[in-house]
Amino acid sequence: MKQLIRITLFVAFAFLLLTTKVIAIGEGEFKVLASGGIDSSANSYAWGLTSFNGDIYVSTNRHHLWSVLQGVAGMVDFPIELNIAEPAVTEWGAPGFAEDMLGAIYRLKNGLWEKVYSSKIFDLPSPINLPQYGISIPVGKYPKAYGYRTLGTYNGYIYGLGVGTWMPPMPQSSIVRSATGNPGDWVDVTGNLAQTTNIREFVEWRGKVYVAASIPGNNVGNTGGCVVFGSSKGDGTDWQPISDVGFGNLDNAEIYHITVFNDHLYASTVNYKTGFEVWKTNGLSAANGKMLWKRVIKEGFGDTWNQYGMTMQPMGNYLYIGTAVGIGMVLKDGQPVGTRAFDVIRLDKNDKAMLLVGAYFPNDPPAGWPTFRVPLSMLPAGFGNPFNVYVWHMAVHKDWLVLGTLDLSGTLLRTLKDLLVSDPAAAMKLLQELNADVLPYMSSQLEVLKKLNLNDPTMAAAALKIIDYLYNNFGGADLWKTKNGINWEPVTLSGFKNPLNYGIRRTVTFLDDRGKEHLFIGTANPFTGVPGGGFEVLATPPLRMVK
Repeated sequence: MKQLIRITLFVAFAFLLLTTKVIAIGEGEFKVLASGGIDSSANSYAWGLTSFNGDIYVSTNRHHLWSVLQGVAGMVDFPIELNIAEPAVTEWGAPGFAEDMLGAIYRLKNGLWEKVYSSKIFDLPSPINLPQYGISIPVGKYPKAYGYRTLGTYNGYIYGLGVGTWMPPMPQSSIVRSATGNPGDWVDVTGNLAQTTNIREFVEWRGKVYVAASIPGNNVGNTGGCVVFGSSKGDGTDWQPISDVGFGNLDNAEIYHITVFNDHLYASTVNYKTGFEVWKTNGLSAANGKMLWKRVIKEGFGDTWNQYGMTMQPMGNYLYIGTAVGIGMVLKDGQPVGTRAFDVIRLDKNDKAMLLVGAYFPNDPPAGWPTFRVPLSMLPAGFGNPFNVYVWHMAVHKDWLVLGTLDLSGTLLRTLKDLLVSDPAAAMKLLQELNADVLPYMSSQLEVLKKLNLNDPTMAAAALKIIDYLYNNFGGADLWKTKNGINWEPVTLSGFKNPLNYGIRRTVTFLDDRGKEHLFIGTANPFTGVPGGGFEVLATPPLRMVK
């Protein structure tokens, strides 16, 4: 029964997309402002995106997919060969390693991009042993930040929130800021956040700014729990904890997003054991001097496989929440057990939550939660695409809620296409492995391809056409829009016609000097050295000076 419902929903949804011709709605409205990572395809993600003093700023990380593949190599037998370029020096700490791993901030000024800041380098004086990973980080030179995860503005300054290398695992936090944004005019204001890891987001609330970070520990991502920090003086330099670690639950390993809704500060967590949580505060102080927080969503909203509360966006009377599973893998006790597509949840001002888009059958519902549910939009998890594993970012543009995804299907389809030409037997083997229990990507598309004899030239040619069509039209990240959370339309299903844009990392709105609102998109494209690789920035034109 479950399988029949899943297949029926997926086929009906795919038929709806193809017959109503809504695939390209809005896609042609965007102009590419930057491509190829601006000056290097090693610039993988448009991690941060903001406007400051009439200019556009974007921040990036370096060689991210190379780092990710190192990290997951010992966790799963990943069968896909990506053929991406490596850093010039791959030996950790060796001369030249840090130089090719420096995160940077770029500015679009008068129609031209320029690098305005690049991370500093530090010396690691003694090895760091990480027995939980079976590795040791050697002495040598490393980037203070291999990327700047968030950009923000406050009180006449632009801020960049940096994080150390993903691999080797040293994700120490740092913050730099500038009053002008010019090269040479950036100052470190990290303060006591230097003792934290995985810093995220930058939010102003009631005249002060707030960020989220984790304390070091032995959990996934080297965390020992998460904390919200506020600038106690309101000047963006003096950072103090305003929440207990993990909100009292150390299984809350990270805070992935913070935002303001209904004059409350909200935080969504990463929890690998019982599923993500959402907490809020009205600013009242607890006995220990921190703020009082209330949990409003627990246990992955009914599925412990919903591990990441990845992003949140207020619109009207609701707070919209998008979920994810880290790099497409559900981890239990540090080991991958499967994957799942994302859910979209809506929370009202009275803390009532409802499923808008999501799995009809939760993978692991805790006691007391339903084993079958119907989302309000009737759309299954990931908008019917099992490879849509993140709601990565959301924004409100002209009364539309826009939602960007991470879609892993392009990587699979590109590899299958290459193997069909070079090694049909390996293509069949890959299809079989992708349906194994360790990596259970299940879709009707793969099931059809599995039934073809790829050694037969006619069937192989047909398979190549199918894969080529799917890759060009569905291989990249999605951007969707809705006015009510119930009726959704796709803006792009192809990464804005670049399937290597596997993620929409940032969705941000800015006003130009005429008060006209523009939607900016920053992509995640980590395919270093591959034609079309490196992040892109797109915007709705015509664009003039931005306020």
